[in-house]
Amino acid sequence: MGTAGKTVSVVIATYNGSAFIREQLESVINQTIKPIEIIVADDGSSDETLDIVRSIAARSAVAIKIKVNDSNLGFRDNFLMAALSAKGDFVAFCD
Repeated sequence: MGTAGKTVSVVIATYNGSAFIREQLESVINQTIKPIEIIVADDGSSDETLDIVRSIAARSAVAIKIKVNDSNLGFRDNFLMAALSAKGDFVAFCD
């Protein structure tokens, strides 16, 4: 079975990642093969992470879905919960 016509969702788990999130998102957005969505799951950041993500999402050609956890899930569960909402045929974890 080939992968032609298959779609990719990219999942990014964040927690106080304001120093890196802009470059990370721009790298994913500018890939040759575009994902159908980028899911950013934030685990309670207290820095500017969400503001940066929202700013990029507002002008992105790739759909960026932002999920903010009600409570801190930790690294593993944050990624897992985000991946469960992915719509692509494949899920790429980006950290």
